[in-house]
Amino acid sequence: MDNLKILNIYNKRKFISFAIILVLLLGLIPPNLVKAEETDNIEEQLSEELGLDPSNSNLNIEHKDNEFIINTEINLLDENTSFPSQESTSFSEEIDNIGVSLVINLDTDTVMIQSKETNINGDEEEKEYTLDLSSSTDNEVKGTIEDRDTGNTYNYNPNEVTASARAAIPAGVKIAQKVLDKLIKAGYAAILAGSTYIVVDEFYKLKKTKSHYRAEIHNDQLFIGGGISKSAAINRLKSGYDTWSTNSSGAKSVAQGASPVNTSTKSEVDKKGTGKVRHYHPLKSINTGERLKAGKMKRSVHAFFGKAER
Repeated sequence: MDNLKILNIYNKRKFISFAIILVLLLGLIPPNLVKAEETDNIEEQLSEELGLDPSNSNLNIEHKDNEFIINTEINLLDENTSFPSQESTSFSEEIDNIGVSLVINLDTDTVMIQSKETNINGDEEEKEYTLDLSSSTDNEVKGTIEDRDTGNTYNYNPNEVTASARAAIPAGVKIAQKVLDKLIKAGYAAILAGSTYIVVDEFYKLKKTKSHYRAEIHNDQLFIGGGISKSAAINRLKSGYDTWSTNSSGAKSVAQGASPVNTSTKSEVDKKGTGKVRHYHPLKSINTGERLKAGKMKRSVHAFFGKAER
């Protein structure tokens, strides 16, 4: 055997040995450690989307009872800030900073904006606004913002707002608009049929005041909306829309209630992997196991429950 063949055999054996060692080493790495590197922190992700320095950002997320809250504080004197100018603040003096909270409450189906402006003299002005998004569609977020103190209203339509209209909108509202827009684009919230939904991972961290909730699969993610009664959940499935329940037995009872034969499938997950949630399907027939297809689209509906499986 010549020297070239011997060298080729040696290199092949060396490569196989290296591959085996690599596989063994990867098998020793805990799965959650790999996942941690792949998953962005929501605060960091939103800070980056808003043009803030994630390492020095005052943006944070709260899960307070049944409210999903995004808090941020902006220094308007910072020359690097891309946020609203002094013209849209409440004070005649120069504003030092402004704190804004976007509060989403699924049970009341409301979005509130709370702002606190502080001028260079240390004076504070607190404002609260109601955001009505009922005129929104799945493709366009729009509505009105009402100042709860003065009754003044502003148009909320980020895609069509003009320069003159933008100047008339208060600074706190402008910041909240950006936060909500980025929250939606980042896949943490959705406005569907005029109602606000939160991605299931963030919703699961909230206090549940209902046993059943509206659910929608949007952009290949599960979003949860406002709480509903059991009878409303059953009717929702019959109409071709999905639901989410706090536990397996609740979801199963909703699925069975929507079935003409009072039967459902066993709990299942469509595909194994990140972000999938267990659910039941109402059955149309016990003998054939055919699933109920409901609504105008005649789709197989889901009675979801619990949190996303990892």
